[in-house]
Amino acid sequence: MHKVSLWTTDDLATALREQIGPDELTPAFVPGAASDAIGAILWERAHGERKRVAVTARTIHECGWAAQMRIAHANAPAASPRLTQDALRLLVDETLGAVDPTIFVTSATIDAAIANLEASGAVKTLGGMPQDGIVVRVPVRFDEPKIAQSIEEDGE
Repeated sequence: MHKVSLWTTDDLATALREQIGPDELTPAFVPGAASDAIGAILWERAHGERKRVAVTARTIHECGWAAQMRIAHANAPAASPRLTQDALRLLVDETLGAVDPTIFVTSATIDAAIANLEASGAVKTLGGMPQDGIVVRVPVRFDEPKIAQSIEEDGE
């Protein structure tokens, strides 16, 4: 066996067009057809972890903001429950489960979504740690697609 990675000009063009970086391309250099690995990379980009984190972040932003507003109107700030990592996971699972009962999120996905939201300035962690809770600082824009639409786009 020669242990050769087979690349076509279409494979090279796809890798360049889709801006697949060297680290991401590593699986395409194992023996076999590079097109299989490139297809898997593109599928993962469209439907994999990035998509799960994006949908989770959107759900935290949308539902977290709504919950925070309901809580703020019903309680004194000191008596308000916190949107902790566990509370957010339940909120996201409940929301996404209403659209598709087979969808569940992991703590790692919640953490990645919170990190993305914090980097964008949409949320602030309390005590510097997601498990201490978050505050949604930026209201949801109503011209953005809704959660269910984001999930349905994943199936395309």
